[in-house]
Amino acid sequence: MALPSGIQTLEHLVTGKGSRLDNVWVTEHMMDMILTCNLQPNKQSIKTDHYLYMLKLDLDVIHTVPGTKRAFRNVVWEDFRKELRKHLEKFPPPRPITNADNLQKADNELTKVIQQTIEEVVPIAKLGAKTHRWWNEDLTKMCTKYNQIKCKSYRFRAIRDHKSHGIQKAYQNEY
Repeated sequence: MALPSGIQTLEHLVTGKGSRLDNVWVTEHMMDMILTCNLQPNKQSIKTDHYLYMLKLDLDVIHTVPGTKRAFRNVVWEDFRKELRKHLEKFPPPRPITNADNLQKADNELTKVIQQTIEEVVPIAKLGAKTHRWWNEDLTKMCTKYNQIKCKSYRFRAIRDHKSHGIQKAYQNEY
């Protein structure tokens, strides 16, 4: 318990006797975060029997640094394939792989070519601290259209059977 034992948390309004009905339960992990846990009887409101208690926690906020990554959703794949073909044409024609060293060498060369093509063709997406990685341009357009439909439906809110309500409901389900 965060509140030390023996401290009364309630004063009965009729009898004036104190008791401990309220406990402050925390996990062991949180016990390390507690700075103070004290009663504040001087801040008790009128006609309340429970004492106010103040719990101060040491909560460190972890700030993420915005990063960057490749925006594969925005790639023009035909351009990517053309660029990859250009890079692959520089290599000799494929030959049978006879041992593990040849396999490793071919794998490394192919990986380098693909990575080089990615760096040249795939645009960089800047990530903010609150970036929704699942959000895309199609959802942005749908959101804009839905808000327009919703505004129109709201204008006709007094007319229950107006067609804009059905359109709004259908587009809401699609969105």
